[in-house]
Amino acid sequence: MDLRARRVEKLRQMVNDAGGPAAFARLHEGVNPTYVSQLLNGTAPFGDRAVEKMEKLIGLPAGTFDAGEAAPDSQLAERDRVIAELRQQLAASRAREARAVKLLTEATSLLVDAEVLGLEPAGTKSRRFEDAPAEVAEPSDYGYPPLPKTKAQRKRAG
Repeated sequence: MDLRARRVEKLRQMVNDAGGPAAFARLHEGVNPTYVSQLLNGTAPFGDRAVEKMEKLIGLPAGTFDAGEAAPDSQLAERDRVIAELRQQLAASRAREARAVKLLTEATSLLVDAEVLGLEPAGTKSRRFEDAPAEVAEPSDYGYPPLPKTKAQRKRAG
């Protein structure tokens, strides 16, 4: 079956399903029933421009009349399968992206904390307060009372 015959046959099937050219035209605004009859009878050419115009008027995807012999239901099923597969790939990609962002955020936070606090590299013991360098600010530098140094001082202060 050549391309023109396939196009006409698909249109004929749609028109017959609708109940004839007049009923088909009533279902699809802008479609002239006389023109549809001329396309079906072969008195009007059903070329590329006519096909493109008809697909737009009746709301079909471009290339519907030129598609192979596959039934519209099988075309829709294939489209739905592809869409579902793409959605799964997108979800997996988003999950990987979210994990990567979380790991990068945690790593950045650890690096910033270590730099801000002046911590030793991982694996070394943290220093005690008494071992801290002298340039560490005391509470009294900011107008607060000094911290008690011994248990007895803390007990009396408390």
